[in-house]
Amino acid sequence: RPLTDAEGGVGGSAFGDASGLIVRAAPAAGPAMNRKTAESLHAELTASRTENERLAAALARLREEMESRGPTPRETAQAEKFRIHLQRLQRDLESARKERDAVRAERGRAEREEEEAREARRTG
Repeated sequence: RPLTDAEGGVGGSAFGDASGLIVRAAPAAGPAMNRKTAESLHAELTASRTENERLAAALARLREEMESRGPTPRETAQAEKFRIHLQRLQRDLESARKERDAVRAERGRAEREEEEAREARRTG
C-alpha cells in the first residue's frame, strides 16, 4: 500500500496527490550484470581492498611512531593539571580525616570527664 506523508513516503510533490497518499520512489537500478561488468566490479573491489590494507598499515606505522615520541605538550599539560587536582583531593581528604579524629577525641574526652564526674558524685 502507498505510504501517507506522515509515514515517510516520498514522491514528486511535497504535498502528495489529491488522495493525500505519496508513493515511495523505486530504488535506482544498478548496471546490467554481464561478465564484463562483473569483472570490472571485482577488479574495483580488489583494488579498494588493496588500498585499504596499504592505508591501514600506514596508519598503524604512523600511530606507533607518534606513540614512541612520548606525550604531546597537550597531554603533558593535562597530566600536570590532573596531578595538581589529585594533590588537592589528597590534602582535602587528610584534612577531613584530621577533623574526624579530632571530633572523636573530643567526644572521648567529654565522655571520660562525664564518667569521672559521675564517679566523683557517687563517692563524694
